Amino acid sequence: MSMMWKGVPIPVLISLLLLVLGGLLHIVGLATPYWHSVSRTNALVRDDVFAHHGLWAACSSEIMDIVDCSSHSDVEGYIVGVRALEVLALLCGAICIIVTGIWFFLQITKHRLLMMISALGSGFVAGLFGLVGIIVYAAEINSRDRESIIPGEVYNYTLDWSFALCTLSSCLVVIATGLIALGTRMMDR
Repeated sequence: MSMMWKGVPIPVLISLLLLVLGGLLHIVGLATPYWHSVSRTNALVRDDVFAHHGLWAACSSEIMDIVDCSSHSDVEGYIVGVRALEVLALLCGAICIIVTGIWFFLQITKHRLLMMISALGSGFVAGLFGLVGIIVYAAEINSRDRESIIPGEVYNYTLDWSFALCTLSSCLVVIATGLIALGTRMMDR
């Protein structure tokens, strides 16, 4: 049984699908304001979620569950760094998709080493940037002061689904890069 489809190794096809899926998940995760949620606990209320934050905007529902979203006015340094890392991860992932597609579907053999280094390098850098951005964000959120100015009230910070999408996306890119390397080895045989 051949592990090729029209001259392209099956692991490379799977990696391209994973890269596209990861890119779509990353775009959704990057754009939505649900990287972490803030809830409060006091003598009357337990885990009352009243705010969601993302890399670009924050939403709150203080009065009567009316959600009010606005872009960050005063951006902290870690947010700027995470934004940069996650956008660079997305761009490197796109480069990996383009280079891998051109390399395998056009059957480029003249510049094989350059194409291999470009595909694997951009995939590795995309995964690295994405994971480093995620680690920085999670570390900052977990180090937040939980005490409120109101006595007996505590804030709880919880990583949310947009954060999970970007985490999943970065993991998919790492897996896809490994599959590209496997497909490269299959082409050598």
